[in-house]
Amino acid sequence: MPRPKGWQPYRLADGTEVPSVTRVLAKFRDPGPLMWWSWNEGKAGRDYRATRDAAADAGTLAHAMVEADIHGRTLVVSAMVIDPEVLRRAETAFNAYQRWKTQTRLVPADPETRLVSEKYRFGGTIDSMLIGGQRAICDLKTSRSIYTEHLIQVAAYGLLWDETHPQEVLHGGYHILRISRETADFAHYYFGELEEAARSFLLMRDLFDLDERLKLRVA
Repeated sequence: MPRPKGWQPYRLADGTEVPSVTRVLAKFRDPGPLMWWSWNEGKAGRDYRATRDAAADAGTLAHAMVEADIHGRTLVVSAMVIDPEVLRRAETAFNAYQRWKTQTRLVPADPETRLVSEKYRFGGTIDSMLIGGQRAICDLKTSRSIYTEHLIQVAAYGLLWDETHPQEVLHGGYHILRISRETADFAHYYFGELEEAARSFLLMRDLFDLDERLKLRVA
């Protein structure tokens, strides 16, 4: 799995490198829906990459606006070359997020916090929030819908938080903010507990190591 420029590995206290939440999930991601969509675009005579990039413009811009706000910044779009309709849809999504933020009294508490689990040997960077005055995990997605992988991801972040912050309980549960890739619509999903999702991640974490060891036997 390629690593972005400037990426820093997650390490245990003894210096051992451990996988990230997203790396563990990527190993077991089902490629079926993406392959089917790409094939369908090709059958219709379209370049799936052009369709994907065009559809994602408004959603990607809205995502960047929300992400900047969560981290206490303002995304400057005046200097960008953006189609007016793309900008309109992105701003509509951002305004919907702002209304939700006001209603829930959202306060970013520890944005982009890097955590490592010594117990389960993995790491992740999470956004911790105060929503309605309660500590919660919040994650922002740009996608057609939310998927089980998203639940497993935020549940894994919960495992990281619980281990490293035992005195700051997640009374506020788990929140997923979704911006539609096609229309840039904004939606909010709340889960009070994700025990099954956490168990799923831990099984994946064990299988991740088993798979890596098995690869050595066929190398």
